[in-house]
Amino acid sequence: MSNMNENQIYEAIITPLLVILTIVVFIIDYILPIGTVAWVFYALIIILSLKTKKANLPFALAGLCTLLILMKLIFHSEDAVFLLRLFNRSTGVLFIWLTAWFAKTKITCAVILNERSLILEQILNDKDKMISILAHDLKSPFLGLFGYSEILLKECENKNFENVAYPARQLYALSKDTYETLNNLLEWMQLSSGRIDYSPQILSLNELVEEIMRIPLKRAFLKEITLQNNLLPDIQVYADKMLLTTMLRNLINNAIKYTYPGGQIKLTCSLTDQFVEISVADNGKGIDPALLATLFKSGAKSSEPGTQSEKGTGLGLVLCKEFAMKNHGDIWAESTPGKGSRFVFTVPLGKLRKQVSA
Repeated sequence: MSNMNENQIYEAIITPLLVILTIVVFIIDYILPIGTVAWVFYALIIILSLKTKKANLPFALAGLCTLLILMKLIFHSEDAVFLLRLFNRSTGVLFIWLTAWFAKTKITCAVILNERSLILEQILNDKDKMISILAHDLKSPFLGLFGYSEILLKECENKNFENVAYPARQLYALSKDTYETLNNLLEWMQLSSGRIDYSPQILSLNELVEEIMRIPLKRAFLKEITLQNNLLPDIQVYADKMLLTTMLRNLINNAIKYTYPGGQIKLTCSLTDQFVEISVADNGKGIDPALLATLFKSGAKSSEPGTQSEKGTGLGLVLCKEFAMKNHGDIWAESTPGKGSRFVFTVPLGKLRKQVSA
């Protein structure tokens, strides 16, 4: 049984059960006065509240117990002197509240410890991911770079320039992939360490996309892929330029990587009340449903070779998820294996220079 199910059972069953037990103890103590023993039962009930992991429950039970003790003090007739009974009940109330304070402290410490354990686990996962990238995903491309460089060197020394085109293209592609991997790794490390600032401003979406598309166009040209900018005209968004640029660059490069030669990539957008939905769609190899569920999760195997065996780490999509959230938006993916993929993210709407329709 999962922890989530256990917590739901505790909240749905044990909490009201503890309240019922408290009332039962009061009834027994009212009918058959058991004195100090009643306080012990009240304290045990409060200690049982530790199982719920709800920090406010011990104080809530202590308040209920205090109310019941005062009710008995007022309505239950005894032969003892009133001041003695008052002292007796006050001692019980103090004992119960000290128990509640102890229980609340234990629950709070357990919650903090659990949260820090999860953070530490994530840090360790990130460290393992970084080591894996450094050990494999950056080492392997350099072996390819050395190999193609050696071929080019030999062909140039032999003045056989007819055979340099293919290794030159491969050298360029490998260099580009390695640069993107290194750049994503550095940005991911900055994100993990909290060194990335959020500085939103009003940006022209089309101007930003045109600026970004100038860089990957060379790579798309090598695969004869058509990039279409079908964004609505004159749309302005309110976002951090660096975060938005990184997201768009990663999604476009990702689409190029997984699109077959001669394929097509389309950028479109639509408007909601407060957001712009930006879509990067391709007609490439698509994504397996099992892999689709892990695309934006750090530490998961969320990358496969491209249509020309291009390497990837999956860090780009992890960055996209984090950056989308920092820009107060969201991101998701839709895909059909063999038919292509569509990545959509939202960004807050800035202002419209003129009225447009989706």
